[in-house]
Amino acid sequence: HLHRWDLDAALDVLTMCSCHLLQSDPIKNEVLQMRRALHRYSRILSADDHFSSWQEVEIECKDDSEGLVLRLAGKGAVFAALEVAES
Repeated sequence: HLHRWDLDAALDVLTMCSCHLLQSDPIKNEVLQMRRALHRYSRILSADDHFSSWQEVEIECKDDSEGLVLRLAGKGAVFAALEVAES
């Protein structure tokens, strides 16, 4: 259901889950990875008004990450562009 939620709600739930999961729980790493991705999407949303939701950013990261990197760099959002390139 995470993909139906807005960014803040999704981040809140993932933060809560990560705090309550044991370090040894196999799903904790997945939760932390998704939480990091949502933070990255949040920074991209702030830098590029082309998107209206984090879900759109996620799709763009998967489908055209190179184009997204170039667009972000062109807008001066170098840190966000580097994050996309590294992911």
